[in-house]
Amino acid sequence: MNDHIKIIKNSYLLRLEKMIQKIFLLLLVSCIIVANINAATISGKITNEAGEALPFASVYIKGTSVGTSSNEDGFYTFEVKSGNYELVFQYVGYQLFSKKINVKNDNLELNATLQSTQVKLTEVVVNADEDPAYRVIREAIKKRKYYKNLVQKHSCNAYVKGTQRLKDTPATIFGMEVGDLGGMVDSNGQGILYLSESVSEVYFEKPNQYHEVMISSKISGDDNGFSFNQASEVNFNLYTNLVELGPDNIVSPIATYAFNYYKYRLVNSYYEGEFLINKIKVEPKKPTDNAFIGFIYIVENSWEIFAVNLSVTGKQIQQPIVKKLTLKQNFSHSDKDNMWTLFSQSIDFVFG
Repeated sequence: MNDHIKIIKNSYLLRLEKMIQKIFLLLLVSCIIVANINAATISGKITNEAGEALPFASVYIKGTSVGTSSNEDGFYTFEVKSGNYELVFQYVGYQLFSKKINVKNDNLELNATLQSTQVKLTEVVVNADEDPAYRVIREAIKKRKYYKNLVQKHSCNAYVKGTQRLKDTPATIFGMEVGDLGGMVDSNGQGILYLSESVSEVYFEKPNQYHEVMISSKISGDDNGFSFNQASEVNFNLYTNLVELGPDNIVSPIATYAFNYYKYRLVNSYYEGEFLINKIKVEPKKPTDNAFIGFIYIVENSWEIFAVNLSVTGKQIQQPIVKKLTLKQNFSHSDKDNMWTLFSQSIDFVFG
């Protein structure tokens, strides 16, 4: 009798378990359906006029900080809710490209080709006394402290990816055969030595409360003693007088005392929508100065940073293994706050 009751009980529990699994499956399917209704994926590739991929280009919805960056091969992807948007594509040294889109439930593929800003769009007049760049830099220096202190607190999600790749491996070093370095390089002498990825939540509040919560992190290989693995390590602010890139800080091109370290030249001025952008070449007055070489883009009238493409040597930041380090930053305009905010950043370095 007891065995019969047990069989009935077990049969009932089995049916109940299957019923629960079925209900759970229905709930899961419902959640997936709801997610698909509320969001769609926008993806594509960003290239220049020659068809070359533009790595780490910014893609965002105009007037917001919602968007992403392209990967090393120029591909991007991110999710948005259905609706009408204007998508903006931005890359240092290229004109902004925007496209109005209507996002429905289906995924949308949108490729973008960016045009170089090398062609002068506004005539630059240089007199014998001073390059027009100095006027722009003076105004930017006056507003430096204001923009440095403008944002009292902020939070964001940060994704950091670091890759160290061998482009060419010599056959021998000091007469010894290198080989494939334990399988790390292919027959062409190329391969990935180090790879790191991290996702975190960043919280900042003036004057110096910085908190980062690591959500996930993955590291493989040997970083050779030089890497950036989390957002707190790449918090570079050009509105400060000094940029902390190593033991020896680098003077910002718009520091209070920048004229002691830099010389400037206005390359061109061009419009990005209603904004006039000044592209300015910066370089150290002396080779030994702790100053960048490259370009800084300043917005006319507001005197905010629009983008930077700046380089230093490993010797300048006391990293002998590094031959050259290049810092690129893109800023997006927030219509809500009426200001340009840092949207994406890439750091490229070449080992000597």
